[in-house]
Amino acid sequence: MASDQANVAGTWQISWQVRLGTARATVRLKQDGSKLSGTFQEMAVSSNLAGSIQGKNLTFDVEFPGKRPYTIEFTGTVDGEKLSGTSRAKGVEGAGAYLGHGGEVVQPDHPWTATRSPEHKN
Repeated sequence: MASDQANVAGTWQISWQVRLGTARATVRLKQDGSKLSGTFQEMAVSSNLAGSIQGKNLTFDVEFPGKRPYTIEFTGTVDGEKLSGTSRAKGVEGAGAYLGHGGEVVQPDHPWTATRSPEHKN
């Protein structure tokens, strides 16, 4: 039933582990049933996102444009006003990202968390 579906629409402050530390961004999610869309704002760069939610499980892809475009897939769960899970780079095979010791492409899962930003409700 729809009542089992978590509501994640709104603005979230997200942080996730990257090779050189922790990255932070603002995520604005729109929810239409099980479909998610929105924006991922990291510093001065805004990227589109798209994904889905089933119950308390969500997944969304953020596409980063540029000379070497790539996508980061975020998967996780909803726990009230918090989200958490893992992220993984996709589509970087030819980009030379995440190079390991032998020059191989390494795409580890990185943990992430997000908290809902307070919004004005008048």
